Amino acid sequence: MFAGVAFGIWMLTLSTIDNQDIVVAAPCALACGALAAGGRWAIGGSWPLDPGFLRPLWRLPFVVASDTVQVLVSPLRARNREGEFSTFRVDAAGLAPRSAARRAATVLAISFPPGSYVLDIDASDGTVLLHRLARRGPRLEDHVAS
Repeated sequence: MFAGVAFGIWMLTLSTIDNQDIVVAAPCALACGALAAGGRWAIGGSWPLDPGFLRPLWRLPFVVASDTVQVLVSPLRARNREGEFSTFRVDAAGLAPRSAARRAATVLAISFPPGSYVLDIDASDGTVLLHRLARRGPRLEDHVAS
C-alpha cells in the first residue's frame, strides 16, 4: 500500500509521464514502501483503516476552495487578520493504535486546507487545539468532532 501511494504521488507531480519516469519511480516507490512498512514494524505501530475516517473527506475540496479565497483576501481586510484559536474533541483518546490513527487522520484532514492548522491533540482526552484564519464557509472540524 505504501509503495502504491508513493508511486501515485510521484506520478501526480509530473506534467508528462513517459517510460523513463515509470522505470525510475517504481523502484523508488517500492523502496519507500518497504522502508515505511519496516519502520512501522520496528516501532510496533499499527494504523488500521477505518472507513469512518474517510467520511468527512468528500467536503475537503469545498473547504480548500473556501479557505484559499479567505486566506488570500485576509491581508486586504482591516481587522481580524490574526485568526482565532478553538478547541473541539474527537473520539481519539488513549494510546491504542486505532486512537492514534484517528488522531493522525484528524491532523491530516483539518490541516490540509490553508485556513486551519491543528496545533495539538491531547491523547488523554482527544481535545484538539486548532488555529483558524478562515472564519466562514464549510469546516471539516464540525464533521470529525465527537
